Amino acid sequence: MKKILLIATFLVYFAPAKAQNCIADTTITEAGIYPETLDTAKLDVPYAHTFQVLAIKDTVVDYLGNIILAEIDSVKVVKINGLPASFQYVCEPQNCVFTWEKVSCIKLEGNPTAAEEGVHPLEIITTAYARWGLLRLPVNDTITDYT
Repeated sequence: MKKILLIATFLVYFAPAKAQNCIADTTITEAGIYPETLDTAKLDVPYAHTFQVLAIKDTVVDYLGNIILAEIDSVKVVKINGLPASFQYVCEPQNCVFTWEKVSCIKLEGNPTAAEEGVHPLEIITTAYARWGLLRLPVNDTITDYT
């Protein structure tokens, strides 16, 4: 019985670590997305690239024509447009919701094919949730800095 409990404890402790999609770089302390550029994919070579994400804590936002100073509750990656068909992305945390309290990550993966050769401009569609008083205001945005 002790052996079963020991094995169960081991599995519960280590199973979540294996389930991670990517590993965040906890040395990052300034808000942003790192690195600033993507690695180039090569034909028939498995591709993997990890973005490190630390959301901003507060900012000025335009909400329905009003400029307000708001605390950013969280930022959600809704989807990434422009990825080649053989590519996908996963986030850590799995729901792709990022905060200013903890560095998180997004991993792009794929197996590039000859049919996908070329430049692929990416559109990272996000929704930031800004707190202003008791209100939680959604602010949509698109990041277009990556190809």
